[in-house]
Amino acid sequence: MVRPAVRHVHEIVDLISDDEQDNPLEDYVDSFDVHSVEQPADFGADLDFLDLPELGNAEVDERDVIDLTAIPDVDVPPSDVTYHVVEDATPSNDSTSPLKRCEEAKKDNETTMRHVVEEAMPAAMIRKCNRCQQPFIKEYGCNKISCTSCGNKQCYICSKNVNNYEHFGDPDKGRCALHDNVEDVHEQAVKRAADETMARVKAGNPELSEADLMVQVSARVQQAEAARRGRAVERLNEFPYKMLADQLVHRPGFPRIPPLQGADAEPPR
Repeated sequence: MVRPAVRHVHEIVDLISDDEQDNPLEDYVDSFDVHSVEQPADFGADLDFLDLPELGNAEVDERDVIDLTAIPDVDVPPSDVTYHVVEDATPSNDSTSPLKRCEEAKKDNETTMRHVVEEAMPAAMIRKCNRCQQPFIKEYGCNKISCTSCGNKQCYICSKNVNNYEHFGDPDKGRCALHDNVEDVHEQAVKRAADETMARVKAGNPELSEADLMVQVSARVQQAEAARRGRAVERLNEFPYKMLADQLVHRPGFPRIPPLQGADAEPPR
């Protein structure tokens, strides 16, 4: 925008000097500071600018030229004023509240760590074939497992490779049981994994408690688990073989053909 009338700098100064009795020069300066700092958008509309061609044709005499070298240095006194930002410690429902953000971050961390525990629990039930790494879970049957992928035979309890039933015997004598309640086996493995994982998580996150990491199970899931335990007890009682010392023997009163075994469990011969 082109200014319709151009005033020299000395003319502006003279105008201000003539009016200084009623409006001191400091008022002009203060007014400019307020506008330039607090109302830049509104004040900007009052400013006129010259296009570049007009600037080239402007009449500027020597009185308008300021010698920067003649301006004395201004010593600014040192200040020890320190500004502090004080946060409101009152809990707020505002989503931008720092306290709420901290609470949400803590809750998110609790959820993440709880998921770590949750994932470790079912993983504890999964075994892997020592030869081909095929994962499997036994539903029921004896603990001599035959891999359906590569045929490798191993113990479901300790995962050692086995060739016959000599590996199995009395658990009180340090042998692995030939047949047991698989739900009890899985439950013990899950609890052990949960305890170990929870201890590791709490070591890295000491602010979390066991209650924060506790996995909540619904009543429906609890009922399903109770039903599985009941079926496991029935199958344990129906198993027609047992270990006598180091020998596999038939249990009197049971048919010699065992009930259908799980896909990964090898029936005794």
